[in-house]
Amino acid sequence: MKKSWIIRAAVVTAALVSTALAGPTSPAQAGECTTQGCGGEVLNRTSRVVYVTNCWLSGNPGIWYGSIPSCATNGYNLNKFKAYYGLGPNQNTRNFSKYYDTDAIRVDNGCTLTFSEGGLNHTHSARGIGSHLWVKINNHVKATVTNYSC
Repeated sequence: MKKSWIIRAAVVTAALVSTALAGPTSPAQAGECTTQGCGGEVLNRTSRVVYVTNCWLSGNPGIWYGSIPSCATNGYNLNKFKAYYGLGPNQNTRNFSKYYDTDAIRVDNGCTLTFSEGGLNHTHSARGIGSHLWVKINNHVKATVTNYSC
């Protein structure tokens, strides 16, 4: 009797440990979600092209300087994960399956970009810094680019 109780306890413990190690399973957790609305979304309400990326640099808090994030190993590509793309006027990343979880917006060198996210406006400037900058957007939030001037 005691032996079967010990075996059941071991099985339950093993199941709990494997569940805890695996963590929650959601598409956005993997960084490559395939369900519309599973991650960050960008709507471009300007007349300019806005570059977005569907990856982010782990450990980076929110700003990255440079032309292309090092995680974008597939380069300029609408149809791949780990890439970046030029979002045209009035386009929404929600309409592109590989960008259902958009992670960042690029502000080109010499420009200022404003976007609203979760009811707050954010303005980022790359004027006078000699480089493009990428701004992380929050997961599961729609960011609407409202102004982009160079």
